[in-house]
Amino acid sequence: MPQVTLGRWLSVDPRRNRFRVYRMELGPDLWGETCLVKAWGRIGKRPQRRFHWPEDSQELARLLQKTIRKRNEHNYRIG
Repeated sequence: MPQVTLGRWLSVDPRRNRFRVYRMELGPDLWGETCLVKAWGRIGKRPQRRFHWPEDSQELARLLQKTIRKRNEHNYRIG
């Protein structure tokens, strides 16, 4: 399974020196298991990453919905 980008959000506000990116990808880990990767940080810098191994598609959907809701609350826009 190739790595698939599920979403990319940006939060840019030059007045506040805010240049942030948040990305979610779905792909295999080193052992071939499906893994959700959340990556975030300043645009142009190495992102921090968190890995999740959802048990099923319902858990994956919950993680996606929660993340989308959080990004919207923090004024991120699809980019």
